[in-house]
Amino acid sequence: MTAAKPIIDDVTEPLATPARIGFAGDWHMNAAWAVAAIRHAAERRADVIVHVGDFGYTFDGRFVRRLDAAAWRVLSQATARGLNAPLTSSAGRLFDAVASLLGLRDRVTFEGQAAMELEALAESRADTTYPARLDDRDGTVVVRTTDIVRGIVDDLLREVPPARIAARFHATLAEVIVRVCEGIRARTGLAAAALSGGVFQNVWLLQAVMTALEAGGFEVYSHHHVPSNDGGLALGQAAVIRLDRQVVGID
Repeated sequence: MTAAKPIIDDVTEPLATPARIGFAGDWHMNAAWAVAAIRHAAERRADVIVHVGDFGYTFDGRFVRRLDAAAWRVLSQATARGLNAPLTSSAGRLFDAVASLLGLRDRVTFEGQAAMELEALAESRADTTYPARLDDRDGTVVVRTTDIVRGIVDDLLREVPPARIAARFHATLAEVIVRVCEGIRARTGLAAAALSGGVFQNVWLLQAVMTALEAGGFEVYSHHHVPSNDGGLALGQAAVIRLDRQVVGID
């Protein structure tokens, strides 16, 4: 058996100083963690990853300390395998995740509870927004919400007040919505935007989006007599059923 050839051989010149360095602790035989750490470092454009054993930095925030380790392990494995973990485009799930990160609540007893508490927590104005990439996949706009979550975690590590983080999150989401509308207008020429869906029950978000869109020359429509959440959806379903019955001649 011959020895494996080293990855770096016959180095005659000093290596260039890396611009970004990623640090990782022990992986303790958890391959999924190792892959996630490498992917995270790559997304952050790290030039090199330094393994520092058990002395690696960990996110020891309140969010992590209150986790049920066993339950989190099962949930992580189920998500990785796609078991009972359907993808969702619901903005409500993003609000739930941010509310949990900020320590508001991990469980809800009614729809929208965490989002309502997050809105109530937010400062009235945001001093900045988080980065959020928009990907175009065959004409479909995909919002990289992982960018937003990273920004929030960075703020938590810097001990930014939760109320300020909540405001930044709301402002970021408003900014993303406006950017998507602007992209659609650039492609289609459409300059009218109808703001509907349960997320627009959030007054902070609704006002921010309406203000920005109107300032950008959009004609903006919002709900007045019918709620924008499931109540409006139920009414719309009833209207469709009534129309169908009329088309086929059923009273």
